[in-house]
Amino acid sequence: MAIIPVGIAFNWMKFAQLGDIGLYFRLLRLIRLAGLVGMLKDILHTHGILYVIYFSIAFLMLGSVAISITEHVSLDQAFWWAITTASTVGYGDISRHTISPQSLLGKLVILAMILIGVGVMGIVTSSLTAYLMRRNEGKVSIKDKDAELTLILDKLDRLEQQNKLLAEQNQNLQKQIQELKDTHTPSEWNKFKDWIEKKKR
Repeated sequence: MAIIPVGIAFNWMKFAQLGDIGLYFRLLRLIRLAGLVGMLKDILHTHGILYVIYFSIAFLMLGSVAISITEHVSLDQAFWWAITTASTVGYGDISRHTISPQSLLGKLVILAMILIGVGVMGIVTSSLTAYLMRRNEGKVSIKDKDAELTLILDKLDRLEQQNKLLAEQNQNLQKQIQELKDTHTPSEWNKFKDWIEKKKR
């Protein structure tokens, strides 16, 4: 996290305040159409990461207030310090205004911020990994189902062909029987049927 160019991001935010608002709405619409919103919702609802983020924001606010009171610094400076501490697992390494807490409460807040930073980053990483694995498993299961469906359809085609062959053979037998009936006298036909019955026995 310490390698993230936070200064560039904040400069971009200052520039964004002066830019065309309509452009940003169009960008948000493009992100929504690209399906990133749904993907983000799935990631945030994986392993309760959304509640972890809510808790982290609340603790950052409380920690900022505590540091502002105990170390006698402005609230915005304390909030920036809290974000820096939680995101870089250390305090003041990318901030121009380094705060070195002297009170016990300030040191406890620092410790809590570091632990929260480590925990949140671990949860975010594991949740993202779990989401990607679940998505890949879904793709594999769909491929397996497609393969099973193709196999079933092939079997149905073969059964249909066999049924057609059996139907044709049945028709041929019926024709042959009818021809035998037409070419032989009733007495001969009865003898033939008796012969068939004997064979069956």
